[in-house]
Order: sequence, then structure tokens, then C-alpha cells
Amino acid sequence: MNESKKTITVLFHNNQWRTFGLLLVFMGITFLLPSCGNKDGDNNGDDFDRQAMLENYADNLILPAYQHFEQKVDSLETVLNAFSNNPSTQALALLQTTFLNTYRSWQNVELYEFGPAAEVILRSNVNTFPTDVFIIDKNISEGSYDLDIPSNIKAKGLPAMDYLLFGLGEDNTEILEYYTTDADAANRLQYLEDVFGDISTRTTSTIDKWDNYRSTFVGATGTDIGSSTSLLINEFNFEFELTKNPRIGIPLGAKSSGQALPGNVEAYYSGISKELALINLQNIVNVFRGKAFNSSQTGPSLESYLDQLGAEYRDGQSLSEAIIEQFEKDETALQAVPDPLSDAVISNESLVQTAFDEFVKTVVLIKTDMTSAIGIQITYQDNDGD
Repeated sequence: MNESKKTITVLFHNNQWRTFGLLLVFMGITFLLPSCGNKDGDNNGDDFDRQAMLENYADNLILPAYQHFEQKVDSLETVLNAFSNNPSTQALALLQTTFLNTYRSWQNVELYEFGPAAEVILRSNVNTFPTDVFIIDKNISEGSYDLDIPSNIKAKGLPAMDYLLFGLGEDNTEILEYYTTDADAANRLQYLEDVFGDISTRTTSTIDKWDNYRSTFVGATGTDIGSSTSLLINEFNFEFELTKNPRIGIPLGAKSSGQALPGNVEAYYSGISKELALINLQNIVNVFRGKAFNSSQTGPSLESYLDQLGAEYRDGQSLSEAIIEQFEKDETALQAVPDPLSDAVISNESLVQTAFDEFVKTVVLIKTDMTSAIGIQITYQDNDGD
């Protein structure tokens, strides 16, 4: 059992923040695992070239996606500085647009929570949602806070910026007043800058360390716990379940006896929840197929790994084909949900339920059938019972 993953799931689902301290301890142990991945450990006896697969992931998917996100973060810094120096509705609109592009880009890197990203707990610090507006407003009012402490994990990251840029008023004229004439305007602007600074610092640390981590990643070619294939497949599954549950199922009410929780969607205030979920899903599909970031080029992948193993699903259909077909059903069902998702979980519940049901089917294929075929142990534990 990977206790760090279990704890992360608890953070998302039950808000038991006291466990976050334990998370730091467990993560400290987990960080060591990639370097311990035996190059040849437990290679399952197959002759698939896992190093070539890992090189494809590192060079054509992971690093380009991180570089794209870094560019978006840099652009966000530029327009944030312009807004801070001269707040206006025009500067706010540009800041909002740049922020949304950054949020979209984030969906392409969130899956890679191992190595340098795990060291800075990137996913939890950048995108724990729903954000807690009470804590944010309290921090701003008091003008004193420490964004590194666990109790502020839901008052930072992209979800906090989503609130600060879109959730303060009915329109941009009203939102701007919170940064110009409001009694806490100076504190609020400083808080916005500090939240962004935390995102930027953790992103830069992750990308800088990948220069050295790449050789570790492509060299840990076994399939044992701590090997790169194990880390990748575990994060692949964990990320898909984050889309199934926090992004869709929990707002739908799948974990609250049918009581919809519209405020729990990702990017609640900007209203791009469905778009982000679709981008996230597409990245998961691209990872499965080994499709290079922002390119049609493909390389050795989980899909080709299953094909070389001759993994079958039923009636002679290959497992990889079954997974691709199910991914297409996921996308079709999610596309059918009208925007915004926070309204759809109330007004179009059946469509959201259909999408959630399709995602549940996918979990069986990738978490049970795929991992069994390749011989990878799932090392995290969710609390879903499905």
C-alpha cells in the first residue's frame, strides 16, 4: 500500500487536513523510490524495450509539456506584474485570459507526479480544489499567512487564483474594485502575487531538476515498485481517477448519497470545468498511445507494450483496442454535458451520470486489466469501492 497516495485521496475527499503532516513524512519516503528502481528488477520476462518507451515519454511528452507550462507561467507573471503596477479592466481581462491558458496547460503535466514533481508535492500545491474562500479572505484580511503550511493547501494554487480573478464580483468592473478601492485592496493584490509566486517556484524547481532526473527515469527499466514504468502507470491510473471522481463524480453527488456539490467542480469561478476535464482526458489518452506533446508523432507506449504482450480483452479483441474504444466513449459522454459543469450536475444530471458511468468502466480496463497484463502493482489506494 502506498500510504502517500491514500492520504492524498483522503485530502481530496474528506478534508482531513490533519493527515497532511503525515503525508509529508510518507512522501519523503516515496521520493526515494525512483532512484531505487532496479534497472532490470522484476522485468516480467518480456522482451519489450521499456527504455525506449521511457525515453519517448521523457523526451516527447513529459519535458515538452513541462516546458509549455513553464512558458504559460512566465507569461502569467508578465501580465500579473502589469496588472499590479497599473490595475485596470483591460489589464484584468488580459490577466484572466492568460490565467485560463495556464490552467489549460497544467492539465498536460498534472499526471507526472513523480521524481521532481513529487519532491515539491506539485499536484496538491498547484491544484487542490475546491478552494476555500473563507481561508483566502481571512488570510487577506489579516495580511499574515504562510502558504507552505498544510492548513493553507486549499487557499493557494490555480483554484485560489480562479477565485481571486473571477469570483470577487459580478463583472470585471466590480472585481477591479477589490484591487483598487476596497479596504483590503493592497493585501489582496499581495496575496494574489504570493499565490502565483508559490506556483512559479514549485514549477521552476520541478523543471530544473528534470535535467538530472531524466537519466534516472529512463534508466529504471524494471517493473518492480519504484521503477519508472511502475511510477508512470500508477500516476496514469491515479490521474484518471482524479478526473473520474473530484472533477466529475464528487460534484455529481456520487460520493455524497446523490447530493450534488456544484461548488466542488474544478475552476468553479471561471466556469471552464468541462473543458479542463476534456484536456486532462486527452492527455491521458496521449500518454497511453505515446503521442508526442503538440504533435501527431507517436512512439513506444503503454499501448504498444500491451500489443507486444498480445494482451486480449474478450472475443479476440486486443486489450489496447478495448481501452481506446472506452476512452472514446468517455470523451463522447463528457462532450455531451453542457457548460458549465457546475450547472449541469443540477440541470442535466443524467448526462453527467452517463459520463461518470463511462469513466467507471474505464477504470476496470486500465487499473485491473492493463496492470495485470504488464505485471504492475497498484501502490495507491482509493476509497471509492469501485
